[in-house]
Amino acid sequence: MNEQTRHSGIVQLVILFIGVPMLLYATSGVPRRTLLREAISILTILAFCQMLGQFFLTRINRTMLSGYRMNSIKRIHTFLDYVFLSVLLVHPFLIVVPRYFEAGIDSMEAFVTIITAFNSPRVVLGISFWLLMFLLGMTSLFRKKLPLTYRKWRIFHGVLALLFIILAINQK
Repeated sequence: MNEQTRHSGIVQLVILFIGVPMLLYATSGVPRRTLLREAISILTILAFCQMLGQFFLTRINRTMLSGYRMNSIKRIHTFLDYVFLSVLLVHPFLIVVPRYFEAGIDSMEAFVTIITAFNSPRVVLGISFWLLMFLLGMTSLFRKKLPLTYRKWRIFHGVLALLFIILAINQK
């Protein structure tokens, strides 16, 4: 595959996983809020969409990645994954950070209320997804300490990531 075709594929992926989510968010009619809340929403949306984009930085996308060294792709995938996973793992805290700057309920009290309110299915699912994400990150971080070969770990990691994405996308 020549350089121009590869470059075109990367540009298309950037448009798909950054441009389209931002266009959808901008045109969704979501009520505008403070700059801090808007920034947190955009950061979370981009992190989630980039997690979807991580599947294109794996061996299943050999066509577009041909010509690149797989070791380099793996390093990029790992770096981006830790960045986006970190954003998604602190997401529950980011929800309550704006409350610190507002009058009314204390931000810590709001956080405790959110994580202990098991009467809402969205909260229960959110906590489940957070735990699944945490497991995904920890198994990735401590991969060499797990009693799995690299190939078996890669399959486990892919299935765990796919499970997380499918469940998170289908949350209602």
